[in-house]
Amino acid sequence: MTLDDALAALEARSDAGRAAGAAAYHKAARRYLGVPNPVLNDLTKSWRQALSLPERLALAEALWQTDIHEARIAAAK
Repeated sequence: MTLDDALAALEARSDAGRAAGAAAYHKAARRYLGVPNPVLNDLTKSWRQALSLPERLALAEALWQTDIHEARIAAAK
C-alpha cells in the first residue's frame, strides 16, 4: 500500500457536499474530502491487516503530511 493507493481509496469515497460542510465547520485551511468516519474505519482496518508495523508507520506519516483532513484522521487511526 503506497500513499498514492491510500489517497486514491479516500478520494474514491469522497463526497463534495460533506467536504464543503466539513470545511465550513472546521474553518481550517486544508483540503476536505467528505469521507464519513465509518468508511475511514473500514479502510484503516483493512490497511492495518495488510501492512506490517513499519509499513503502517510509514503510511501514517505520509498521510499526515498531506494535510488532507481525512488522511490525517486515517493516519491517527
